[in-house]
Amino acid sequence: MSKGEKRREAFDARKSQIQEDKLADWLREPIGLDLQQVPGIGPANARILAEGEGDDKVETTHQLIGKFLMLKGRDVTPIEHCDMFWHWL
Repeated sequence: MSKGEKRREAFDARKSQIQEDKLADWLREPIGLDLQQVPGIGPANARILAEGEGDDKVETTHQLIGKFLMLKGRDVTPIEHCDMFWHWL
């Protein structure tokens, strides 16, 4: 990276600490309300999400999925979409 070049912070699937088998298991199960059933969300993250205000308050898995979907605009690429969600989190 050259001097003066700004490093871009964004979602990077290679840095995910979620085990692929746990994610696959979660994707096969019916969606439950408990946020802590989502791989990568423990008590601390669930508490932070629940402390949001207005549309940023997330208390259920359905609300989290809804927030992800709300960020998808007509002209938003999949990479941009994941980046937007990563920044929101």
